[in-house]
Amino acid sequence: MASKRLPIILMADIVGSSDAPKADRLMKAFRRVVADVGKAHAELFRSPITITLGDEFQGVARDVAAAVGVIIALEEAIVRKGGPFKLRYVLHEGRIDTPINTDRAHAMLGPGLTDARAMLGELKKDRHSRFRVAVGQERLNALLNDAFLLYGAVVDDWSNKDLPLVAAFLQHDGYREVAEALGKDISLMWRRRRTLRMEEYAATKRMLLSLAGLKPA
Repeated sequence: MASKRLPIILMADIVGSSDAPKADRLMKAFRRVVADVGKAHAELFRSPITITLGDEFQGVARDVAAAVGVIIALEEAIVRKGGPFKLRYVLHEGRIDTPINTDRAHAMLGPGLTDARAMLGELKKDRHSRFRVAVGQERLNALLNDAFLLYGAVVDDWSNKDLPLVAAFLQHDGYREVAEALGKDISLMWRRRRTLRMEEYAATKRMLLSLAGLKPA
């Protein structure tokens, strides 16, 4: 008989929030993104993503695939909102000793949550990636962390002024449709699609979703 899987904890905070100008605008945007994604993807959680501190949230996903899907949904919601912030994420499989709160991710205790928060603190020292996966399977961890490294390399290369155009590329099938929607030159949109590396973005997104859907050994 297969062993019961431990809860999948998703925790994140805002990168550089203490140094950010216009903190009120940043926090308002953060709260809106968390609320919108949490509502749109409520079925993916055992305990919904909940802001626990001013610049941090936690939740318990149904499984690894759900958690990865939520991370991508959050990243794309930030693009659609035009920033102005980035999130640092930890995805961790760990024990929760108290009953899982299905209304809000509060009043839960256990080493899984403690470890996830410690990992989030350690991730602040990482200059290469905003993502850390530790879901109890060494090979899957390595593959997901590598895929997130590539994903982040594309996303983090977009400037704030690029985000409205990126959002259009995420919404429409191709550069011709984007050119028509925005009233832009077709050849210019073809070039911008290449410089923004939208093909690479789509490929790493597919890779992440495919890896996350692998069944545990």
